[in-house]
Amino acid sequence: MELFKKLFCELAGFKSLREAVEKNISPVSVTGLSHIHRAQLIHALNGSKINLVVTGTEAEAKKLCDDINMMAGCEEAVLFPSKELVFTPVDSTNHEYEHMRISALIKAAKNRCSVICASIEAVMQPVIPVGVLIAAGIELKQGQEINLTEFALTLAKCGYQRCEKVEGASQFSIRGSILDVFPVQSDKPVRVELWGDEIDTISEFETDTQRRTDALESVEIYPSGEVLYDNDELADKIEELCKKVRGKHMDAVREHLGADVHRLRAGEILAHSVKYYPLVYGEPTTVFDYIDGVVLFSDFSDVMDNAAGVLTRHNEDIRILLEDGQLCKGLDGYILELAQIQHIAEKRVCLYMSSFMQGGERIDFRRLVSFEAMQTAPWIISYSRISTKRTYPAILHLIISSRRTVVCCSCRAASAADSSIPRTRPFSSRRDARWTLSAESAAKRRTRLRRYAPLRISPRATSLYIRVTV
Repeated sequence: MELFKKLFCELAGFKSLREAVEKNISPVSVTGLSHIHRAQLIHALNGSKINLVVTGTEAEAKKLCDDINMMAGCEEAVLFPSKELVFTPVDSTNHEYEHMRISALIKAAKNRCSVICASIEAVMQPVIPVGVLIAAGIELKQGQEINLTEFALTLAKCGYQRCEKVEGASQFSIRGSILDVFPVQSDKPVRVELWGDEIDTISEFETDTQRRTDALESVEIYPSGEVLYDNDELADKIEELCKKVRGKHMDAVREHLGADVHRLRAGEILAHSVKYYPLVYGEPTTVFDYIDGVVLFSDFSDVMDNAAGVLTRHNEDIRILLEDGQLCKGLDGYILELAQIQHIAEKRVCLYMSSFMQGGERIDFRRLVSFEAMQTAPWIISYSRISTKRTYPAILHLIISSRRTVVCCSCRAASAADSSIPRTRPFSSRRDARWTLSAESAAKRRTRLRRYAPLRISPRATSLYIRVTV
């Protein structure tokens, strides 16, 4: 659906913004846009490069991601969530968000998306280095020869758990010459059947029935965790760190670190492997290393407030862990401060989106871009009442008041509107409004247009969305 991008690209404000991006003019203040218009701006900016959108909360990031994909008609944006930082041994932990992070990073590294939407908390957390993630990827193809015993060890190093039956992500099982594995970036598990050492067939299967569904020519398997390590190498590094520990909590630190060394020597997978991120990778890698486009901050004042809250809570947790001997000097750098994030972002073009100019940001903007746009609340009405006293006059007023108006509704509502809305002069010759999609063609293209189909457009300066749901 190029309609939303085409409409926004015609605006004078967007042309000024595009010029700033092309000439590397940064930072740029973008004001006057509500949430839906920010999603349209991000969608219009998408091209061959990958952009990063930073929001104050994860809920806002998810909403932007959904709206961008709705406008694009495909998965153009991916959500990059924050994860829980576990520093102490636990029996079990939920790695769902870590899998979502890896899936988003894989799509960015493989240029399979145009936008990464993330909260400031997710951006502040270090990620797996790009080179390590790509190198750890495994691709299986039909006709390829593999050794199941060696392949099982490779999957274990990538964080996959061996089990009797695959029921969730990051699990695998081997039964004779059949390998079942659930890649973390996939929606369904994959069954690989071998003839000797040669891969005969690859297919997806359902976890409930364990029955095969769609056949595949190849499958990619990526690590299930962001901290990849060899057990013996990490154990050696921890032992070296133990020798350098000093202070009043020295005995407690050595006891806890020694217990982890024992687990690693026994071949166990550490559920709290994020604790040893500094030992495995050294300098932290950020999500900025996965993008080559612009960085967009949505309501930077909210971003600053949430970043301060995240840092305060994290510092308090670290203080308690230091006192308990769970952490020590050399095991730090799990969260980047906002000043570090801004310093990294300054290497790229930065756009600061907000409803209006705010003085608390303290940013020396090199260009100011202002839009005049408005958004009405979604109307939940029946398709049979689309021309009632409330709906039709409101739409008519917006068009007559020199606003570019876009009415989005379901195909069923479009069909009802085609017969119920009167053909008055303001909709025809007076304002040169036109149908962009008839009810018949909307019904034929329903699968491609998905939820909403554009109904009417009046060529004016700004965009307004009225969602009519059935």
